[in-house]
Parts: sequence; structure tokens; C-alpha cells
Amino acid sequence: MVESYRLAPNLSLIDVAPPLPGFDRFIGIYVLEAGQIALVDVGPSVSVDNLISGLRELDINPADISYIFATHIHMDHAGGIGKAIKQISNAKIIVHERGGPHLADPTRLWEDSQRVLGERALQYQRIEPVPEDRIIIAKEGMSFNLGETEIEVFETPGHASHHLSFLDRKEGRLFAGEAAGTYIGEVDSIRLATPPPFNLEPTLTSLDKLVDLSLVSLCYAHFGSADQPLDKMRYYRE
Repeated sequence: MVESYRLAPNLSLIDVAPPLPGFDRFIGIYVLEAGQIALVDVGPSVSVDNLISGLRELDINPADISYIFATHIHMDHAGGIGKAIKQISNAKIIVHERGGPHLADPTRLWEDSQRVLGERALQYQRIEPVPEDRIIIAKEGMSFNLGETEIEVFETPGHASHHLSFLDRKEGRLFAGEAAGTYIGEVDSIRLATPPPFNLEPTLTSLDKLVDLSLVSLCYAHFGSADQPLDKMRYYRE
């Protein structure tokens, strides 16, 4: 069942809870209301209806969302973008240059996802294409002004070659996707995020870059926001 959590006056987390065993509190979509409204990731196609329900729980009209920041294009993060933007009808998609073409034409992404994930890919449901005019290619150092804050882009390869992390400079929040691992909030524990093909050295370089930031909180895609971000990233690096 979809749940929405208000983490701060302008930040919420939606548990899109795909209708699959064991997937509660696994895929988290962040909703930032900072003048303009932005999402970080959307989840797979199978959970788009839950995402829309979660937005409505927060009294957000999907058509009022300006941006979707895609940390990377793995199915559990971005597989549902093509389906979601039929209702999130005015949002631009912010994505790495290696990911953008695969959102526009997901044929290869869908084939590769089935090969790697097998039955899980079919459960996540097919990836639908995103119109090219909705896609903005993001690179290191770019920033997006939402009105009340700016979101800065950091390239953080390792978990995926096309991985991005997004910094809310005003609040010191880092939306890290899986660049800093995955978080089990109930026991304040971190586990590895090392899918094939995994690249160790870029992962360590990315972590070193993130550790140098002045952070207050770390927002994990899987799952939840945590304090003491530097300690957690250093622990993950070890």
C-alpha cells in the first residue's frame, strides 16, 4: 500500500510499494516543493499508479510538477517515466547524457533489463518511451533553480556508469540514488549497492567527491533520509 511521509515542510517521501512481495519501503520517490515542484526518480512502470496516488495524498496535482530528476535509468528508478509523464504532463526529465537516448528509445534498455533481471523485469512492466523534447541532458556542475532553492548536479558513476546525484544546496540535502549504497532505516544500517556491471574505482572516486560536500542529510532511493551523512558515506566507502 502506498504511503507518503512528510520529512520536512518542503520535502516528502513516497513509498510507491510495487505490488510484489517484499517491496514495502524499498523504492522511495522524493517530492521537493521549493517554489516549483520536483521529483527525484519515479520508480518502475508497475508502481506509477501508486506514485500518482501518493502525490494526491500530498495534495499535489501531477500536472504542477516541473522536473523529474533521474538518478539513473535502472528500471526501479526510471522505468516508469514514460508512463508517468502522461499524467505528470509538464515535467522535464533531467538525466545523464548516457541515459537520455535510452529513455527516448528504451528498446535496448528493456532487452538488457530482461537479460539481467529476468522475471523481475517483467514484474516491473515494460518501459515506455519519453519524448525527446521532454529530456534535458545534465552534466557535472549544472544547476536548476526551483525558486526557493537550486539543485546542483554531480556525476557519481560506480553503481551505474550514468549515475547522477543531486544536491539541494540551501538545505544541505543530497539525493544520492544508490551512489552511497542502500539504507535500512529500521536498524540504521547500510548495505552494498553493487549490481553487475559494478565498477569499484569510480564508486570510490564518487564517494570522495560527495564526502567533501557540506551535507546535513542523505536521501537514499532505497530507502529513506538519514542524518550523519559523512559518517555513513565513510562507512560505506570502507
